[in-house]
Amino acid sequence: MDNTGRFKVPSINIEDTNKRRLRNNTPSVTSSVNASNNLRVSSSMNLNIQHKPLHFGGMTSVNPNTTRGKKVYIKKGFSTINWYELNNESSKIQGNQLISGLGKLIQNEEFIKLNETENLINLQRFVNNYNKIELYKIRPMFKINQKILSEHQEVDDCWCVIKGRVYSISRYMDYHPGGKQILINTCLGKDVSNLFDKYHRWVNVDKLLEKCCVGVYTSSY
Repeated sequence: MDNTGRFKVPSINIEDTNKRRLRNNTPSVTSSVNASNNLRVSSSMNLNIQHKPLHFGGMTSVNPNTTRGKKVYIKKGFSTINWYELNNESSKIQGNQLISGLGKLIQNEEFIKLNETENLINLQRFVNNYNKIELYKIRPMFKINQKILSEHQEVDDCWCVIKGRVYSISRYMDYHPGGKQILINTCLGKDVSNLFDKYHRWVNVDKLLEKCCVGVYTSSY
């Protein structure tokens, strides 16, 4: 307040204020060099980074034969999403188009003998029209034992056991996020339940391979 009783407004040098703000927000050369050195040191450190698999087309998945991630090329149109679309109830896939080796199965005497007592009506219907009667909808499911399973261990006719059910996975191989080769190496005519639980325990196999289900696995002969 001045002698006249009025408030005196201090003058502000706007140009000097802006210069101070700019100076405070600009890092010094020394700090830039230090930051660069710190970054260089950090990048040279041996960091233990775990690469998690990507499930949607052509990146990386964990190989059961190694502890490190392995890049796998997935062809266009063969991602996990494409598979779910193919395997969906509303898809154009009808009958047993996702299941291989059915012509061989209906002529298998072991298969007939194993199922004719408890499942005769379904067995007769299926044998007479095996291309249209969808296996995954049949109840009770057909029984498949090791002798039958062992006849389906080729790449283009691959059956395997996962959690007590038998699946035909030849059509699925190209959609597998970890690549086709790992399935060829581990699944042909085998029970892979332990491997599945070890690497894919969060996956709902009944949904993933629903239309590929052939029946239930049994130790009976």
